[in-house]
Amino acid sequence: MPLGRLNFSINNIPFNIPIQNIILCNLPSSVSVSSGVLNINSNTNYSALPDCAFNGIQAINIVSGATLTIDVSVILPTGITTVSGAGTLSISSGYTLTIGANTTFSVSTVSGAGTLSISSGYTLTIGANTTFSVSTVSGAGTLSISSGYTLTFSGSNLLPSTLTVSGTLALSGNYTLVTNIPNVAGSLVINSGYTLTVSSNLTLAYTSIGGSGTLSVSSGYTLTQGGAVTISVASVTVAGTWANAGYGITIPSGSSVVWKTTGSLTTASTAGTLTVNGTCYYYGAGITAYAGTSNGGMPTFTLTLAGTGIFIGSPTATKGTATASISLSSTAISANSDDGTAAGYGEIPYFSLSSITGSATGNYGLGIHDNTAGTYAIFVLIYVGSTSAFSVSSSQYMNYTAADTLGDSISVFNSLYSKGTLTLSGTAYV
Repeated sequence: MPLGRLNFSINNIPFNIPIQNIILCNLPSSVSVSSGVLNINSNTNYSALPDCAFNGIQAINIVSGATLTIDVSVILPTGITTVSGAGTLSISSGYTLTIGANTTFSVSTVSGAGTLSISSGYTLTIGANTTFSVSTVSGAGTLSISSGYTLTFSGSNLLPSTLTVSGTLALSGNYTLVTNIPNVAGSLVINSGYTLTVSSNLTLAYTSIGGSGTLSVSSGYTLTQGGAVTISVASVTVAGTWANAGYGITIPSGSSVVWKTTGSLTTASTAGTLTVNGTCYYYGAGITAYAGTSNGGMPTFTLTLAGTGIFIGSPTATKGTATASISLSSTAISANSDDGTAAGYGEIPYFSLSSITGSATGNYGLGIHDNTAGTYAIFVLIYVGSTSAFSVSSSQYMNYTAADTLGDSISVFNSLYSKGTLTLSGTAYV
């Protein structure tokens, strides 16, 4: 039975075509097209989309709850400049989605065990807060994170030839810098429970490292600062070398950093400045305690201290073993003064403090005075950037490395060369 004919005109030229000669694009029911946008409305495999589905398409929108699964290796059609939506783009194991044109991703999630590859000469721009759990991002092109947006990566390797970070790169996995994650200028976040490890000699390019995770420098390797850096990551562990090279390190207001150096901390002939506007608990190499008969002994630190916050440092993170205690409750101790007495147990002394106030901005030396022997061990370096009371964690112990003398009379001591009076709450264990 004849299907009839279709009558239409173009530029006043009439056309009359049998309907059976018209090829229709048979789209899956899971997708729709509107104004140049291919909408993925429910779970769809890429292989189920006919070529004609992309005719005139400039964007793919994956709605919330829907997944577009790449189940064939394919180059994203060059006319498509945007992939967006609250849904998921998933690349299956063994397959590669290649970006062969300048494209912006503002889709919520890119997942899967496959590979996202960016071709040479092209840029994939992150234009929204996006999570990449896809196994591998590679290619000779550029991945660019736009200002104001965060790319959270939890795959295996984020290794495009070029990564530009105008926004923030956040890591939700354990990675090695350069091996899995590029070392580039910009802002880096290490999320809670994860560690970014430096296991090669390199110059740090990132200008800001934050988050609730850990930055770790492995033994035998050196991380050299290439410029000023802001550190707000919760934990820094240095088993190798942190080469400050005379540059500044800033711990911003509201941040609390626990920094443990079992390797070394070096600087230039003119020391770099650690500007603490938040809180820094520092342990290990870089802090040199004083032990001797002078009441003016002070601990020293490799870097110059500045800022409006508080720094508390001791020569080791290993908790002391002493058990005799001297209680401190808003106890004011003037410079060159003692407080309290207890009989030494012949164990390693330490402090557990909850509140610290200095009467003037600057450095303070806190330790113990052996009244029997006439000796001092000044092993806690405190810097305060204001005269306000600072609340500190009593579980961050400030520890010495040598035992006191069994049976000697031991007091808490504030060094002669401290900036002024220390007012302390907590406990000294001697």
